[in-house]
Amino acid sequence: MLDLSWTPPTTNVDGSTLTDVVSYRVYYGTTTGPCPRGKFLTIPVFQGNPGQTVSTKLTNLKAGELYYVAVTAVSKNGTESDCSRPASARARDAE
Repeated sequence: MLDLSWTPPTTNVDGSTLTDVVSYRVYYGTTTGPCPRGKFLTIPVFQGNPGQTVSTKLTNLKAGELYYVAVTAVSKNGTESDCSRPASARARDAE
């Protein structure tokens, strides 16, 4: 299992307010570039304050294995953002 959290941006690249994100895709795998190919988990955007921390867990992973994770944002028209920089961590046994 891996615990994940990130704080999404509140503005677009051009500085305008970010208003049309409906979900995030969390790409993960054992290779250094899991995004935009490979397995992903879709996380819906929760109602609340822009920029609030998003948290989730990846389960059914092999304990001790090194996993790489990257995130994209998906807009209401289905456009997917560029991938975030990948992060890595070793999975642990589920609690």
